[in-house]
Amino acid sequence: MKKVILAMVLILPLVFQSCKKDDDNKISLAGTKWECTTTDGYKISLEFPDDSKFVMTYYFASNGEMDGSPIPGTYTVSGSQITLILDANNQSTGTISGNKMTFPDSDDPSIQLVFTKK
Repeated sequence: MKKVILAMVLILPLVFQSCKKDDDNKISLAGTKWECTTTDGYKISLEFPDDSKFVMTYYFASNGEMDGSPIPGTYTVSGSQITLILDANNQSTGTISGNKMTFPDSDDPSIQLVFTKK
């Protein structure tokens, strides 16, 4: 009986030990900028000021002038998957691998938009 109690005393702390969430592999985009040049002559910039917001800007690739106003949105990251959310009807899910972020083109999903970390 003493051996059973001793075993429980030794094992019980291991069972109730708090598990630290493994954040070492979490991807943080805060403070980063990513760029993509499209086949139709636009450069798209994604800037991530913090861990939940982004700003998307379109530029004419030929002269670097901005095409319209910057578009703000929110984002989530789960593993290597990222979802950009402009509003309830406009969101896009892609993947992050190293210094590359890839999304399907909204007009033609067979085309991939590849952003490079700057």
